[in-house]
Amino acid sequence: MSEHRLMPQSEWGWKVAVYLFLAGAGAGAYTWGAVADLFGGASSLVSKTGLLLGFPLVFIGTLFLIADLGVKPRALRVFMNPGSSWIARGTFIISTFMILGAIHFAAGIWPFRWLMEQESLRHIIGAVNILFAALTMLYTGILLGASRPISLWSTAMLPALFLISALSTGAMAIAFSLAVGEMAAILPGQNDSIARLATLDAILIVAEALAIVVYLQATHKTEESRESLRLMLKGAYAPLFWIGVVALGLIVPLTSAVAEGASFLAVPTIMVAATSLCGLLGGFFLRYAVLACGVRAPLRAGGIAYTFPSTCAR
Repeated sequence: MSEHRLMPQSEWGWKVAVYLFLAGAGAGAYTWGAVADLFGGASSLVSKTGLLLGFPLVFIGTLFLIADLGVKPRALRVFMNPGSSWIARGTFIISTFMILGAIHFAAGIWPFRWLMEQESLRHIIGAVNILFAALTMLYTGILLGASRPISLWSTAMLPALFLISALSTGAMAIAFSLAVGEMAAILPGQNDSIARLATLDAILIVAEALAIVVYLQATHKTEESRESLRLMLKGAYAPLFWIGVVALGLIVPLTSAVAEGASFLAVPTIMVAATSLCGLLGGFFLRYAVLACGVRAPLRAGGIAYTFPSTCAR
């Protein structure tokens, strides 16, 4: 067989990584906000913060995805043909999430705060949109999995990993916002809420770490997937993975979350904000690493492997 060089894809870069991160974190924050509203009431600042974060984060992330599509007529053709691509199918999911999320967002600001008094309506919208939030989180992984030539993306573990990571970064986004509000004296007395979020996030970070291990174990069956793992774990993107994902994204926030949740160490509010920010950066680095290390499968004919310029299925 002729020698060939396996190359990572280059068409989907940082803009798509920003979309994957913001869409996941926004949907995750909304989920925890809606759950807190259903079981704790609208007065919960975890609820208010999560519901306020959900819509704008996903909306901003979607703008990055649209920007990555390039030419506007091309983007419109994709969106108007729901059977043509996973981007188009996801448009319905994300659009529905954003419409319902926008209602909750509006209910948190003047002059629409009267919506907060409509408890039954608020709870119905929240319960329905939790489903679309979950689909949004899963879709960020499904979108990549639809690109079949890239083995690193074509595994059922990727949507599961992105779901867990989105729930974790969503909780971190709420904790970061509450910590900043506490420091700025805008939202005083948030220690109890931050401690509860710390306990939740400690569980989610452990689950995410296990999901990463399972994901990496499940993606070493082909030559191109082994090259992807080499790039991620030992090659050009190893510092991004080990420092950005593992150290900043997992170890630092887990250490803080365990200390805060167990109450054996008084973690300063500024440290909560800093470690939550580290966790959020780790969530972005995870998605960027998965994108950047995606190696396309070469076409093989007559025992010869042909590697073509990098493109991804839309």
